[in-house]
Amino acid sequence: MRAGSFSQLPIRSDGKVFALLTSETVVRWLASELHNDLISLSETKIEVVLPHTEDQEHYCFLSRRATLQDALSRFEDFTSRGKDLDAVLITENGRPDQNLVGILTVYDLPEILETLGLRRMSAA
Repeated sequence: MRAGSFSQLPIRSDGKVFALLTSETVVRWLASELHNDLISLSETKIEVVLPHTEDQEHYCFLSRRATLQDALSRFEDFTSRGKDLDAVLITENGRPDQNLVGILTVYDLPEILETLGLRRMSAA
């Protein structure tokens, strides 16, 4: 996450994405460990951190043939249900057992809206 400056990281096992690790999850885990004097990040298994995810349903999949409007609709759908969508994971056919070809995050929304003409470009 640090090397690529990513705040979301898909976690795979047995050829399938089964979780999305976020910087918020890592922070919640670190906070839960404050009582310990020493934490070994290199020895901590991801399975210890993932239970600190606020909502397990915070990502979804789309096909690589989906449109930006499709992605925006997913963000809107989650919002209308009172949920936060951290990422749209893009695979060949929108299935978790396929290799990732892209990822859209909430941080990409301004660019998506601008591309769709739903938000004015900021003045230079």
